[in-house]
Amino acid sequence: MIDLIIADDHAIFRHGLKNLLSEEADFRILAEAETGTMAYQEILDKKPQVAILDVSMPEKNGIEVVTEVCRAKLKTRCILLTVHDDPEIAATAIRNGASGYLLKNRTFRDLTHAIMTVAAGKTYFSPELMPTLMNIKSLRQTSQRLTKREQDVLKCVVQGFSSKEIAAQLGISDRTVDTHKTHIMNKLDIHSTAALISYALRNKLVADCQGSLPLE
Repeated sequence: MIDLIIADDHAIFRHGLKNLLSEEADFRILAEAETGTMAYQEILDKKPQVAILDVSMPEKNGIEVVTEVCRAKLKTRCILLTVHDDPEIAATAIRNGASGYLLKNRTFRDLTHAIMTVAAGKTYFSPELMPTLMNIKSLRQTSQRLTKREQDVLKCVVQGFSSKEIAAQLGISDRTVDTHKTHIMNKLDIHSTAALISYALRNKLVADCQGSLPLE
């Protein structure tokens, strides 16, 4: 049995979806919500396995709810069920921790499959968005393959520091900095510093490129 909450500001759609899911033996609806604030509170109180959230809701949108769920380290996995087919919106949802992103033009069986998939610890996204999302997933995995020190060096490179300045910032030798840069470029399959900076900024591989990096 998979415990669910449903959040959507359109009452007819929300109630219809609740009725359909309630007829499925594998699902139990714990609560429904019409705003993002209510949805997050229901997640805190009921601790469902899966939350089905609209993107556009009053008070907090679905992505903001996902962000708060992840920040609070809750175990609830979130599916965004939406009319928004913009890959950039989907990408933002993924970066903020969504486990699923399903368009409302898909079938009810697509939704039940998405719920089962996400509840099993996997991810599920609308097929028409997969080419873009697979690229984003690949970029995120590439970024995660960089070690903490490589990420520190990459941040300094993006900020425009020379190898000598990076060495001073991090308390390592110039040669070690150059070694880290070589490893980063090899992992990303990039062959110049200019290209590395452009790639890192374009794909948001460094979270913050402003200000100096604190010494460890």
